[in-house]
Amino acid sequence: MGKTDVNIKSWLKNKKRFADIFNGMCFNGQQVINPEELIDIDKELDFSFYDKNGEFKFIQRLQDMAMLWNGIMLRVLLTVEDQDKVHYAMPVRNMVMNSLSYVDQMRGIWNSIPEDEKKAMMGSAEFFSRFRKDDKLYPVITLVFYRGDDWDGNMDLYDMFDLDGIRDNEVMMDVLKKYVPNYHISLFNPHNIDDISVFKTDLQMLVGVIKCCKDEIKMKDYIFDHQEYFGNLDYESSMVYEQVLNVGRLIDRSVVKEGENADMCKAIQDMYNSAKQEGLEQGLEQGLEQGFEQGLERMSQLVAMLIKDNKLADLEKASTDPAYRDSLFVEYNL
Repeated sequence: MGKTDVNIKSWLKNKKRFADIFNGMCFNGQQVINPEELIDIDKELDFSFYDKNGEFKFIQRLQDMAMLWNGIMLRVLLTVEDQDKVHYAMPVRNMVMNSLSYVDQMRGIWNSIPEDEKKAMMGSAEFFSRFRKDDKLYPVITLVFYRGDDWDGNMDLYDMFDLDGIRDNEVMMDVLKKYVPNYHISLFNPHNIDDISVFKTDLQMLVGVIKCCKDEIKMKDYIFDHQEYFGNLDYESSMVYEQVLNVGRLIDRSVVKEGENADMCKAIQDMYNSAKQEGLEQGLEQGLEQGFEQGLERMSQLVAMLIKDNKLADLEKASTDPAYRDSLFVEYNL
């Protein structure tokens, strides 16, 4: 995991923002999930087993962000996968992660049973299952937070199947749907969110910036329209926006220290001014170079014409008299 990944994941793991993600995406902005009901349970998920050859196998996955919502009506494991690039196997990846989450829950339940109770169950279906008849799991909801350009990846397991030969065969498709459960991913793509007011924390600001980051003018206007927020950005948030905007060091860390706030509006304006000045200097340099090449070509043509007309005296005078040289340019239509 890169340092930039750590920055944005740490920022999103703030319980108020984390709750805001799911309230916005799952409940259309209704404040159903209370941040105080969230329990941080980030950890590695693993599963070990012996294959048919008796070889020991070990599967391990690290969840990006996970919290247990200990709600009044329901307990739900909420997870977020952070993606800045398309992952074409995302349905299978999420399916594996969620399956491991359920395995982890089953293991936790089984390990919580006193040993004498386990011995009493020996030989029973419950002992074989490592899961009692009345044991219950809590659901897992996974959102894929995609910060890249347009998502052209698979949205479900069926997208990953080669079904071209049977799509028009209603019988075959019905059999497939009946016996092969599909698995859908839930994509949190800011570019596809029309109403960002469903987010109530500063997550709304981040979603807004991502939505217009393809258009530099719109992005700059958005930032300056929300100057009260972006003009007083906390240190952690400034690093997140540097990552999202992919602009390198937006804030001068030698001036703004950790724990201090930064003026992103000024940083953006300085960046534009620098780019504008660089463009002017580059344009001037290119113009001078182009002008020199054109002037050299023009003079070469005049020299060739004067030699052809045997006007060596005119050539000699033109080399030291700019006004006379200009008159020859006019005469030879150069």
